[in-house]
Amino acid sequence: MILKLQVKCETVNTNEIWIVIPLFNRETYIHELLTTLESQSFQNYKVLIIDHGTKDIQFSNARVVRIKRSSDLWFTGALNEGLKWLKENAKNFEYFLTMNDDVKIFDPNFLQTLINAQKKLGGVVCAMGVDLENKIQYSKITLNRWKFRFEAGDIHESLTEISKEAAECEFLPTRATLFPAEILTKVGIMDEIHFPHYGSDYEYTHRVRMAGYPLWICRETYVATESNDDMKSYVSGRKLYKSSPLRNFVKEFSNLRMSQSLPLLKNLSRSMFSRTYSVLFLSANIFRIVVGFFYTNYIRTGLRLNSK
Repeated sequence: MILKLQVKCETVNTNEIWIVIPLFNRETYIHELLTTLESQSFQNYKVLIIDHGTKDIQFSNARVVRIKRSSDLWFTGALNEGLKWLKENAKNFEYFLTMNDDVKIFDPNFLQTLINAQKKLGGVVCAMGVDLENKIQYSKITLNRWKFRFEAGDIHESLTEISKEAAECEFLPTRATLFPAEILTKVGIMDEIHFPHYGSDYEYTHRVRMAGYPLWICRETYVATESNDDMKSYVSGRKLYKSSPLRNFVKEFSNLRMSQSLPLLKNLSRSMFSRTYSVLFLSANIFRIVVGFFYTNYIRTGLRLNSK
């Protein structure tokens, strides 16, 4: 059961918002999302869907603009297609809101609350993330410089147990994030070459922050997604492989499109940190993931002499 936060929401006038959603075959999710958006208290928005899936999904909603792109694109490339479309075609809009195609919105004041927070705080504002059991996935994102890893505040805590005060961050996801339109001109689009799927959000919002825009997570509203336990275990190095553990681990760890892969970690560290800290960050994360893999797949479960 998802809770509804009891937060007073005042109306602040603003120009049009474009909601930018890369879509890959999640037909049920996207129609549910569009339905919940229609129930929002703030209605001055349009939706840009970048359909890069293999299914032919159609929309009858007058607010929706659908552009079809190649299914060879991964998340960052698809989102960039949307941002480029905005720069070339959208006029007189004040914000763009990036959103994943699988998010669920339960707060009827979701859009208005983000706008109010941005007007008050400035910069870029992201909604808090929770899972479908009301457990927080992130309420603040920072870099723990001594542990060489990104940390999400209040993770696994209940919605009812945390402060509603906005949290300033060093990085943000793009799952439900409100950007001033001027950022497209001043900062540009995302880096799909070095971050085709994962990591582009942190790298992009890092650039935005370096350009002078503070980053905030608004704790007065949230979006929900299903918890990805398999991805969590991979990121920590604790993924248990059912067969051929070493071969499959090496395959994933060398794949740029996998979260916390070696190429991705190299690109993140080089793009955001000093040379010295980049080496330390990369070394610490390689050690953590490799040790976690061997502990989980060989030590904790017993040595697998008959791996396929």
